[in-house]
Amino acid sequence: MSIFIVVADHWFKDSPIWILSTVALFVFGFSSAFFTGRLNGVDLDVGAFWNKKLRRLGVRYWLILSVLTMLLIVQGRDILHWHTIVHFIGLSGVLNLFGPSMSALGAGLWFFTLLLFFYAAYPLLARRLIASPRTTVTMAIATIALLALDHTVKFGFSLWLTMLGFLIGTYVGVNRLRTNVALLNGALIALPLSIAVLNMFFGFRALNGILLFACSLAISLRLTHPGLRLASLRFLVPLEACLLEIYLIHSYLFVHPSGNPIIDFLLSLVVIVAAAIVLNRAGNYLVARIFKNKPDKLVTAAVAQEGDGHLERSA
Repeated sequence: MSIFIVVADHWFKDSPIWILSTVALFVFGFSSAFFTGRLNGVDLDVGAFWNKKLRRLGVRYWLILSVLTMLLIVQGRDILHWHTIVHFIGLSGVLNLFGPSMSALGAGLWFFTLLLFFYAAYPLLARRLIASPRTTVTMAIATIALLALDHTVKFGFSLWLTMLGFLIGTYVGVNRLRTNVALLNGALIALPLSIAVLNMFFGFRALNGILLFACSLAISLRLTHPGLRLASLRFLVPLEACLLEIYLIHSYLFVHPSGNPIIDFLLSLVVIVAAAIVLNRAGNYLVARIFKNKPDKLVTAAVAQEGDGHLERSA
């Protein structure tokens, strides 16, 4: 659901969907860190850790960007710029700090850059975030600092809140923390209601950033608890394997055959999902050939359990 919210936000620009998209990005960051912390703990083999990431993410990432590059060349778009090389390295987010990409490639890749930085920092971060009074103070200071940056330093994408999602997700995952379900359920009612009342009836927006962060955190923590059953969304589970593909390709495959924004959005989703499935299978086959492994039909579960941005399985 989170990835489709992000897709909808990029389609329906200048709409309030950006609020839900901010929450979705926090969920991605939190879940990546949460699963990484739960599965790897504090002591891990860094070489084996990165080997898994190369198998599960690296090869597929380069394949997808190669296909997108060919698509852009066919469309006559300009990709002959050194920024294209930066995108293939995975450091698009660094470029975004200084301005838009000069290459037609690279749309929305800042999150992937943030993910790579998180993986690089995780071994040290996990050891520093073992629960203790000092760690609690550190987490509080870091949270206040990132919320302040979110309020004052704008980049046009949700960098600071997503970064905060990675930080808190690591803390919760490494320490296997549990929060009270009843408290979270109450927060999920009270927080959105508070935002609506303050904005619609009083025009008071000063607390929007803090309340939006609180909502994002409450949703993420609630999804870590067992007992949440979303049977009506079960049909989406097979697409879990394709989250990386959907994330990377969606902004390049928007189509407008009818001129109706709703119909065209639904048609675009069909195109995006179909292309994502094909690319996912091709990527998995390529991984199997490169690493001499048998094709893994359960790569979805492996990716999800390694914490590459999937929260559905914990639900």
